[in-house]
Amino acid sequence: PPRFPAEDGIRDESLRLVGSEMCIRDRDYRLVEVLGVGGSSTVFRAERTQGGFEQEVALKVLDASSLSAGAMERFRLERQILAGLEHPSIARLLGGGVTDGGRPYIVMEYVDGTPIDRYCDHHRLTVSDRIQLLRTVCGAVQAANQKLIVHRDLKPANVMVTREGRVKLLDFGIAKLLDPGDESELGVDTQTGVHPMTPAYASPEQALGLPITTATDVYQLGLLLYELLCGRRPRTGGARSLDEIREWLGQQAVQPPSRALRRGLGASVANGTDDNGQATPPEEIARRRRTHLDRLHSKLRGDLDQIAIKALQVEADARYGSVAELEADLGRYLAARPIRARPPALGYRIRKFLARHRVGSTLSVAALAIIAYLGTGLVRQYRATVIERDKAQAISDYMTGMFTRANPWQGARDTLSAIALLEEGSVRLDSDLAGEPLVRAAMSESIGRAFSGLGDWQRAGPLVDTALAIRRRVLPADHPDLASSLVTRAQWLLEAGRVAEAEETYSEAIGVLTVAGSPESQDLAEAIAAYGYVQHIQGRTAQAEGNYAEALRLYALPNVGPTDKTAETMSNLGWLLSAQGRLEEAEE
Repeated sequence: PPRFPAEDGIRDESLRLVGSEMCIRDRDYRLVEVLGVGGSSTVFRAERTQGGFEQEVALKVLDASSLSAGAMERFRLERQILAGLEHPSIARLLGGGVTDGGRPYIVMEYVDGTPIDRYCDHHRLTVSDRIQLLRTVCGAVQAANQKLIVHRDLKPANVMVTREGRVKLLDFGIAKLLDPGDESELGVDTQTGVHPMTPAYASPEQALGLPITTATDVYQLGLLLYELLCGRRPRTGGARSLDEIREWLGQQAVQPPSRALRRGLGASVANGTDDNGQATPPEEIARRRRTHLDRLHSKLRGDLDQIAIKALQVEADARYGSVAELEADLGRYLAARPIRARPPALGYRIRKFLARHRVGSTLSVAALAIIAYLGTGLVRQYRATVIERDKAQAISDYMTGMFTRANPWQGARDTLSAIALLEEGSVRLDSDLAGEPLVRAAMSESIGRAFSGLGDWQRAGPLVDTALAIRRRVLPADHPDLASSLVTRAQWLLEAGRVAEAEETYSEAIGVLTVAGSPESQDLAEAIAAYGYVQHIQGRTAQAEGNYAEALRLYALPNVGPTDKTAETMSNLGWLLSAQGRLEEAEE
């Protein structure tokens, strides 16, 4: 829209019609252009004209035709909701007031962005990138849900992405407070069947007039996911009336995204129609995801189909229990871990396990590259066979052994050459593996362990810290590799004499291992034993004894089994008991 001309001297009204558009002039803001028009309000891009500084904002003004008690109360509610939300992915409330003409307005952070579906298509984001972006949206919605606020109008137009790729959640105009105390004060939207909504994105409970819960946000996030995956909506024919939506809910099962893509079903979304209004061909949808149709269809089949279908169940109880659960399943998909939306069949879990270990193959390739820089010919020797998993794993084991041999406790005979190898490998990590963060983390941890074994804490520290920082950034909070990095850092801290920090880090590692996998594992036993040792050397013998005992209990289990660490734990417990004069127990 064109910029509105300055109109000095307009003092009798705060709102005035200019041509076919509305603009506002009051003491602080000048409206520049219309950003959007809703059911009862208009949103403008505005400039702050006073107060000693210039600022671009979004200013939402209640329309003159909507000055009823209910609309005024809802407007007040939106401002109340925004005032209580502080999240980097939610547009901030900057202020508000009432114009000279008696119309309430809200001043919000101006987001210069693009709706999420159009952003993804314009930048040709891959499926994985789109999922990662949606996980950020989930984080913002979950933050609102935790404050007992349901957005219930989640659609592409309300999820903007800035040029820098930052997500901003907008428009809490029809959001609902779940706190019964607040609801009773509002006096609005408490009757069955009067829930406001956007029909094309209405959840079943909105369309059917049922009670609203956080399950509504789960459903609408499922719709967003569906569109981002396959460029279609699950409901055919585009936006519908409530009667048609109710009929659709009673008759149609949700098409999996992979089938909707292949068969061209569903209303087109975002840039999903050509100049003639025809549905975008599946091949073009695949190109916008930087892939080919067959590959996209294969990628959507299975886990992504199941996640979308679970989020879009008609019965609220059949969906994910919270937005956080949906976000967690998307994270499991990206980490190639089994998702909760599928039954835990053995064959499925094995396939996911093998998929996760593709990183091992990549690690092998990277390890070979390091050797090549040192003048060996192993890259060429093994490149032809690296695609075979068993051989690739053998190469990975060889590289791990090579670094381990730099540890004098494990029999290094040529320490100088081992140090040279480690130094050369560590120098090349940043340049050679810049595009492979997980491989870089694994190699940084391996080289850091080797330097630590040589007693070179100064070189080991940055490598260990780099591996942990990468895995914190890239992996889910319950990933076993994150626990591995925590244990490695704790060992380094202990060897460097930073005992209190080592204890804290071991405690965090135990927490991750407890959540990440089986509560009865060798890794967990070793971490608990090391945690006990740190307490032991600090004189907290009662706590140390309890942890030693728990570690030995785990080692005694058939699925864990004894190792050299078992003997080490027994020895430490023996010395602890001996120091207390409990000689018979110590001797045993």
